[in-house]
Amino acid sequence: MNELHLQESIRKAVTEAPGASLLSGTSIQARNFTSRIGSGRGIAPAFFRKTSLLEDMYALCDPAVEPEGDLFLNMVLKYFHAYVHDGSHVERVAFGDIAILLEGFARHQSLNEPGDDAEVMNRMRNWSGALRCLADVPRAAYIAGKVASAKLPDDHRDRRPHLGMDIGAASGLLVLALWVQAHRNGFTYAIPCGFLTDPIAGERTTDLLRLLDAGTIIPADPARSGSYASIYGLKVDFVANETLALLQGNIDRRRCFARYEALFQAAGDKLDGTVFLPEGVVAHCCGENMSALLSTDNRFQPPMGYDDASFLPQGLILDGEVLPAHKLGEPAGS
Repeated sequence: MNELHLQESIRKAVTEAPGASLLSGTSIQARNFTSRIGSGRGIAPAFFRKTSLLEDMYALCDPAVEPEGDLFLNMVLKYFHAYVHDGSHVERVAFGDIAILLEGFARHQSLNEPGDDAEVMNRMRNWSGALRCLADVPRAAYIAGKVASAKLPDDHRDRRPHLGMDIGAASGLLVLALWVQAHRNGFTYAIPCGFLTDPIAGERTTDLLRLLDAGTIIPADPARSGSYASIYGLKVDFVANETLALLQGNIDRRRCFARYEALFQAAGDKLDGTVFLPEGVVAHCCGENMSALLSTDNRFQPPMGYDDASFLPQGLILDGEVLPAHKLGEPAGS
């Protein structure tokens, strides 16, 4: 899908709908989120679909359905709710219930307020890292949309499985997006998977993807080449990295360099023609006052001598273009 069209459709859905302020600051960094949510929490934006997460998933799997931004916004919102509330993936959850949950997450690291459900707040604290990837809803919707709507070459898809991997999985959102991608590209069999070593969030992400029947989590360190044993010999169609694409934290050897090094070592020529998201990242090393481009061309490896350095992501390479970090999820030119 055209990058500008996807970003613009998300912007319009978020900013031009009644109750849109509920989504404009859902990032955990948004200090004014709880004040904005106020009395409007029961007003559903125009883009909100009175459907379940499962229904939205199947709608997106149909290649005849245009993958507009409102569909991905719905998917992220309902996925967030289903991550916290077991079983809600089959329910037509009211927007107000999702808004209340987002409000709680915006202050989940603080003390509970009167009326809070202590069990729910504790779940969000335990799964904070994974939920943080979803909490900036427009950004998560944009990245999920890029993965789900990607067009793949017609490469014997009727005779082999679609293999998509997320080597920086957290919430599992991009594993779900890979499942949608496989169906939209006409594959009859898909094995989307994500690598996740956090035992607490990993268990929850695994359970949710299993309930959705939309992929699996491999509890192995993607920085070790042996972790890819289960996919040896299979062509890799798509490699995503949720934590990198959603700019969650710094870039260093443990979180980035070693993972891609192990992947390229393990998969070898099975990565020929593989689509990567992000295709690259522009990063800055504050300690050395230098910037670097990490991409498939250099296998996401830092300049020589900087293996142990930590970099701050400044922008992503998507569709061959540099997208500044602060523009992620926003329309070009905004």
